Amino acid sequence: MEISTPARIHIDLIDMSGGLSRINGSVGFAVDHPRLHLRIAAAPELTIVGTEPDEYSYIRRELEYAASKLGLPDMNLRLEVLSSIPRHAGLGSGTQWQLALLALLGRFCDKQVSVEETAFYSTRGRTSGIGVHTFHNGGFIVDGGRRIESSRPAFKPSSFADPGKLPPLLFHSAFPSNWGVVVFIPDGFRGLSGEEERSFMERNTPIASEEVAQVCHSLLMEAMPAVVEMDLDSFCNSVTRLQNVGWKARHWGRSDLEGLKDVAESLVRLGIRGVGLSSTGPALFGFYCKTEFPDREHVRSRLVDGLRSVAPGDLYVTDGANQGANLTQRVRS
Repeated sequence: MEISTPARIHIDLIDMSGGLSRINGSVGFAVDHPRLHLRIAAAPELTIVGTEPDEYSYIRRELEYAASKLGLPDMNLRLEVLSSIPRHAGLGSGTQWQLALLALLGRFCDKQVSVEETAFYSTRGRTSGIGVHTFHNGGFIVDGGRRIESSRPAFKPSSFADPGKLPPLLFHSAFPSNWGVVVFIPDGFRGLSGEEERSFMERNTPIASEEVAQVCHSLLMEAMPAVVEMDLDSFCNSVTRLQNVGWKARHWGRSDLEGLKDVAESLVRLGIRGVGLSSTGPALFGFYCKTEFPDREHVRSRLVDGLRSVAPGDLYVTDGANQGANLTQRVRS
């Protein structure tokens, strides 16, 4: 049994003010690469292969967590990691690991797990629904956040938030096939996670409702219509606008990301449009028109040459992913 699931770009959290009846809400999309690709088979004992030694304990812990949620008494299996999404880079690796293992183990052991159950069993999808929705659907996603349950809303990352309903899917569209996507993970930076992310969120909320209004205006009247009409210029203008207001602006002001703006500006000088920070970073994303630059390897080599003197890192020249996780069974002859 195999599962392959795309990474996700998290463009922004929408409403971090708590001024209405809901908070959070998010916008993002799936990308073809990097992706998590796992293979599982029966074995005399638990074996994990294809991963770095420092990742072994993390994967085993996630595997044991999934097995416990599904009520599996033992794990006599071999798990092979064929490819993975970099962790703590802002690409949703943790969400994809949890959901992929729940789906893979569920199918392997003949336990049917619904979309709602995978979200509920996991510790994800409680602040932003982008990772869960792109896992199941791919494409470009806007979700509606979660209902405020008290007079003082608590802004927390998914792993700390109380379990609840998956943020509702408000808008789902195919990502335009003519838009190329660039993902760059520069060395020397890392995203926020755990207590560090929770502390950052508590210190920087609530955000003024005037800023939230600007985010909503650009999203509803610029980014979403641009996806439907395949208007790359308007979409990139919206992404750029969203970097400078609301929740995303708070991340660009972090001291640990000092210097990352220089990398983003280098991507812009190299012809990449709509450059933004995915989630808490440090992954940067941007776009180009495949009609203007149809040769992907040419785009890659130009970026590698241009970024060499600015920052080393991992570069992906890829596409939006309009399919979610792909679960297949391989029959050996």
